Amino acid sequence: MKKRIFVDTNILLDVLLEREGFYYDALKIWASAEEGMIDAYIAAISVNNVHYVIKRMKSETTAMIAVRIILRIFKVVPVDADILSCAADFHDKDYEDDIQLQCALKASCSQLFTRNPTHYDSSLMAIVPPSAFV
Repeated sequence: MKKRIFVDTNILLDVLLEREGFYYDALKIWASAEEGMIDAYIAAISVNNVHYVIKRMKSETTAMIAVRIILRIFKVVPVDADILSCAADFHDKDYEDDIQLQCALKASCSQLFTRNPTHYDSSLMAIVPPSAFV
């Protein structure tokens, strides 16, 4: 059975924008997902957030290419009223991160990979920096 992990939006952007200092660690996760070695999940909100950032930094065309690539590689967890409500009830530090965490829990992921581990409650699941991906 494949490992089920959750990928925070910042890791997607690290690869797509080739962010210096973060690209290679994020790429290991991305490549493992693309090769089918792991099941990598993202929240539906990550798709529109990636589109927004890349459109502002690059172009609409580049943003849509990124969206299509992400949808081909990653499994998307829908963000519905239950997820939003659970995130609101749980609200810790950042509502968007709370949504991400609730999506990871819904997808039964064993780990949530992010560059912002302090934004998440690690009592609910393992919160892991990309550099620790094995």
